[in-house]
Amino acid sequence: MRRDLPPFAALRAFEVAAKHNSFALAAEDIHLSASAISHQVRSLEKYLGFQLFIRDKGRVQLTVKGEVYYLFLKKLLDDLERSTKQIAASGPRKKITVNLFRSLLSSWLFNLIPDFNKQHSDIELDFILSEDPPDHGLHEFDVAIYFGPKPPGGYHCVHLFDDYLTLVCSPEVAAKLPSVENIEALANQAFLHCTCDENEWRIWFDAFGASFPEQHYQLATNDRSLVLDAAATGMGIAIGRPPYLSRFLNANSLTVPYDKRVDSGNKYYLIYPKGLKRDENVQAFQAWLLGQCDSAA
Repeated sequence: MRRDLPPFAALRAFEVAAKHNSFALAAEDIHLSASAISHQVRSLEKYLGFQLFIRDKGRVQLTVKGEVYYLFLKKLLDDLERSTKQIAASGPRKKITVNLFRSLLSSWLFNLIPDFNKQHSDIELDFILSEDPPDHGLHEFDVAIYFGPKPPGGYHCVHLFDDYLTLVCSPEVAAKLPSVENIEALANQAFLHCTCDENEWRIWFDAFGASFPEQHYQLATNDRSLVLDAAATGMGIAIGRPPYLSRFLNANSLTVPYDKRVDSGNKYYLIYPKGLKRDENVQAFQAWLLGQCDSAA
């Protein structure tokens, strides 16, 4: 026999709107528009045959029946969430989908995965590699590493570390570089360039009050790892940025000849939907990742 149940999408929209007492905050919480929340709530009111909210000049307040129905629905969904977690925990291996840059995975996070697997053998990491900013409209993910001057709206965001620029080269090349007082003499060196940021060399020279010497690059590519690999072989000088530098500095294949870090104004954030703030697997990944960031910065 077919169940006579209200549409779940409408129940979900109502529960979040009632929790926040706001359609706008509910929309931000579950990544819908405020008009979509309003539409779902109205469809639920039509199904139930009574009003859930009093609407007054853009503000909403639960009716008496709406309050009763919200408390009933909240308990129902809490029980459903708890039971689902208990059953899932006893089932197959859990999975977290991580969205990040390809170069960020290959240059930094890839070498750390064995440590995560050792600490959390029951959680599988599944990676989505994209050069575009994380967007649920393009890719479904649980967590993402976001790069920019400030965190995006609509997500729970955790600061990982700041981005900076510094000149790096092999120890052999470093021994032949001019002093910091004669920084413009670097024009005689072979420059290696990552085209992901066209202006990073100019920004670095500006921080010294010097002009960037216009010239052809010995190597120019959008793969930062390849640029740093080339610098480590002695091909020339490059701009290094965290966390790409970590493995090179740890192996002493690159060195920082000038003690200057130029803040780019950008930062790295771990972001995920606000609905996952209490997800045990996401919290385990967040705690582990934060533990790796000191060595990356």
